[in-house]
Amino acid sequence: MKSRVGLTAAVLLIAALVPLRSQPQSAPQTAIFFRIIVVESADAARRVLDQLATGENFVALAQKVSVDPSAATGGLVGPVQISDLRGELRTGLEGLRVGELSGVVRLPTGFAILKAVPAEEAGPVSVATAPAGAGIMTALSAAGGVKYVFDISGYIETVLSLRQVKGRADADENLPTLCQVRKQLFASAQGLVAKTLSAPAGVAPVDLAVTYFLKGQLHSYEGQMALAIEAFEQAMRIAVSDEPDLRPQMEEALGVAHLHKAEMENGVFHTPGARCLLFEHMNGGLANNADVAKAIEYFTHYLTEQPEDLEVRWLLNVAHMFAGSYPDRVPKAQLIPPGAFTSAEDVGRFVDVAAESGLASFGASGGVIVDDFDNDGRLDVLTSSIESCEPLRLFKRAANGLFSEQSAKTGLRDQLGGLNMLQTDYNNDGNLDILVLRGAWETPQRKSLVRNNGDGTFTDVTVASGLTKALTGTQAGVWTDIDNDGLLDLFVGNENSPAQLFRNKGDGTFEDIAGKAGVNRSAFSKGVTAADYDNDGWQDLYVSNLGGTPA
Repeated sequence: MKSRVGLTAAVLLIAALVPLRSQPQSAPQTAIFFRIIVVESADAARRVLDQLATGENFVALAQKVSVDPSAATGGLVGPVQISDLRGELRTGLEGLRVGELSGVVRLPTGFAILKAVPAEEAGPVSVATAPAGAGIMTALSAAGGVKYVFDISGYIETVLSLRQVKGRADADENLPTLCQVRKQLFASAQGLVAKTLSAPAGVAPVDLAVTYFLKGQLHSYEGQMALAIEAFEQAMRIAVSDEPDLRPQMEEALGVAHLHKAEMENGVFHTPGARCLLFEHMNGGLANNADVAKAIEYFTHYLTEQPEDLEVRWLLNVAHMFAGSYPDRVPKAQLIPPGAFTSAEDVGRFVDVAAESGLASFGASGGVIVDDFDNDGRLDVLTSSIESCEPLRLFKRAANGLFSEQSAKTGLRDQLGGLNMLQTDYNNDGNLDILVLRGAWETPQRKSLVRNNGDGTFTDVTVASGLTKALTGTQAGVWTDIDNDGLLDLFVGNENSPAQLFRNKGDGTFEDIAGKAGVNRSAFSKGVTAADYDNDGWQDLYVSNLGGTPA
């Protein structure tokens, strides 16, 4: 079998947890222990192997670089039955003697290195009394299914490139610099792809196919779907002639690309209205054009060879809805019956009035706040974008109910990026301030604390407040008064770095007391909230972690 390492930068892993039928065991199994380091790319995994081979301590390295929830304990997993592990892990551990390392193991959460360890490394844990599956995370469990699918956006390639840049501290701290670095990386990737394709002699077919696919991804990132499809078709031709195992993925990718092109040319992305709703899909949400027909063609052929693929089955039905040919022309074996979408309850419908209200805004994933920023009794709208070059946008509502963008006047256009935002009056002056959280899913970046001056303008006080001392990747935070002093404090759950608890000192500055408070746990935190759940008069914290237990 040919290596697929080259594909890793151009695919998105989607892990769908599907319960599997338990199988009876013929004999009791011995619980095992192992350590694991999980990183986000094959190249990073190979670097980890090189470091371990030269004597680096596994425990210290796991705590430093692993994205697995076990990182805090040096990657220790167990006691666990071998049969409870994912197949990839069982294969990776097979034949390993205590102290030996595996090769690179592909997992739903990334790329793993395993090390077999003796039970003694677990300390006081009792193997005899530990419950089945103890110490095993969902992402490592056998009770799951995984499918590799192409992400037709080019976003992943940009993020992976961003993570590889060395000496990036200034870029992470300075928002305009980070924007420029991202642009330069994108241009560099385009140049590298063009150079490779200009001299393809000697390049293995699988690598050539991946390079064409990467070219398509970069075009897709810029919204140039016609050029993206041309590159994907080049990759498909190579798959058909030399790499048949790649053909199904390329067919799905081309089907999705054509569907996206049709949506873009019909204005669904920029001016969706009701056309992004399932009900409208069923009634021919798009004009029946050539791209919708091509999408149907690719999905249909894919399903003739892999009829049990539920994802592509769904896409085929959606494409027919867009074309106005649902349900009559959907093959019976792949039809999702109309009855699956009906309901006995009529809950009414919301009507999209954003455009006529003045809220015409288009962007990538980001945060949104609906609140009164100018104390006029009317709700305003603030939006952000994960894109490092996109500014915050503040839409103020007038007395007539219409919104107008006021970002330039307020000074908020200097705030770039941000997957999430939190509003609060951190200094008790009666005006809502803004906290922008950045770096989630990407790379550690600075937060921004933006003070509302009460006169229609905002000032970035992040440095003065002390919130820039540690760069992190996060989208999860909560304002709460942890010490009942009447000042709002800030808890931030980070991705693969210790959580932060900033105590409000009342003079416009904060100090991180997470270590003293015992809440500086490292995890892949994706949600946090605060409440006095036990009615003792003190605010408690709840943290939701991806792939791990909540805290």
